[in-house]
Amino acid sequence: MNDNTEEALIAGLPMSKLPSTFRDAVLVLHQLGIQYLWIDSLCIKQDSREEWLREAPRMQQVYGSAAVNIVAAHVDNPESGLFHTRDPSSIESTICRAEWDDEPTKDYLIWNRKEFDNDYTSAPLTQRGWVFQERLLAPRILHFGKSQVYWRCSALFASESWPYGTSNFSPSSSVSRKDADMIMHGLSLDKLKKTPGGSTDATTQIYHTELWADLVAKYSSCKFTKNEDKLVAMSGVAKVFRQSLHEGDRYLAGLWRSELPKLLCWRRSVRRNESDIVATRTRPSEYRAPSWSWASIDGPISYSFLHRGANIGGRSKVLLMEHLAEIINAFTVPLDKDDTAQVSHGVLTIRGRLQPFRLLSAQGANIRFEIGGEVRFSPDSRFIVDALLNENEQLEGMELWALLARCYIVNAGFVDLSFLECIVLRRQDETQNYQRVGIFTTCYGEVDGYEPLHDHVFGVYADEIRTESEGGFIAWFQFAA
Repeated sequence: MNDNTEEALIAGLPMSKLPSTFRDAVLVLHQLGIQYLWIDSLCIKQDSREEWLREAPRMQQVYGSAAVNIVAAHVDNPESGLFHTRDPSSIESTICRAEWDDEPTKDYLIWNRKEFDNDYTSAPLTQRGWVFQERLLAPRILHFGKSQVYWRCSALFASESWPYGTSNFSPSSSVSRKDADMIMHGLSLDKLKKTPGGSTDATTQIYHTELWADLVAKYSSCKFTKNEDKLVAMSGVAKVFRQSLHEGDRYLAGLWRSELPKLLCWRRSVRRNESDIVATRTRPSEYRAPSWSWASIDGPISYSFLHRGANIGGRSKVLLMEHLAEIINAFTVPLDKDDTAQVSHGVLTIRGRLQPFRLLSAQGANIRFEIGGEVRFSPDSRFIVDALLNENEQLEGMELWALLARCYIVNAGFVDLSFLECIVLRRQDETQNYQRVGIFTTCYGEVDGYEPLHDHVFGVYADEIRTESEGGFIAWFQFAA
């Protein structure tokens, strides 16, 4: 819909004038006895920025209140349609009867997990940013895949080849348990309940912090037609979290105020053929979020373990973790009235330890760096840059600053190793404004029991670090000596 087509749509169009996918959706709803259908492109003016800003933050109400959400998973364009020619025998259920010594004989249904991943979890439509939110918020989904139709609601996950479904989904190796839960049941207030008394216990809080980080990581890898939609296309999910868990908390451009010490430690995801030091994307030319937010860059990000006791893989486990940056003040200014959508600027004030940091050289996985006046060479260090620097700028030799974010001790089999993790900043101008550059992690060596590593390495206590962005600037870190 736009200014030119609005009157014709209000007057009514014959079905033959609608694209095939829209006609098929109407047919499906007619069979289900549902009278109304919401299609974004027909219900929101596509050429009105004002209407988009008003309607986009309401998507939680639209999809969260819908009877069912229809997903055309493999549709390339509106004319592709929901229905495809197929061989019916390809989706027939395969039943296997198994006999066990100590168990009664049972019938088991065998299904193709790889086909499911291709058809459901990795379908092209699921890689779109707006669809990520829609799938999480919808109470029920009718998913039209390439090979068959799937059903998902809060109680059941089923398909044509698996008609009786299951309420206990066993994820494949490519699907985490949290993701499997979202695939099966979506995201609802019922699943994010507070404990009696209005507070959550430590285990529940850890789970939901990790769930948010996991969702953000998956969401950041999605594709957007307009990259400026990155925050608003996640606002509905943020509203659900706020209603159930973070009531009274502040949502800050993709991060929660109460969990900032943990959530500030995001990093750009680096593929095997990519360099930690050389990012492949620049920061957006138009301001989107402060540089301390993952939403300030394009492309996927990730979080490492967020709490003590986390399993890293194999037998490695985090024995101790201490977050060392104290949040003094933090806020963002929304572009409109909705503070879960786009922002005009943000301010972050932290008290922590700051040291001069300089990258001297980087060859493969080995980097040579100077921190606090001490030159180090460590194959166990990583400096992951958030985004490409400005043209003609070289990272090596540039004067940077390392803000100590956390230290932790990992049991790696027969030895305990200590690590330091820093948020790396650079000075923007002579007024002590700083911008986040990336994140730096180094192994400081073996330890025998706990010792205050941060006191040994970071002897300078920073009075205050202030981050701010205004106007056309991206984001500022202001350090007050």
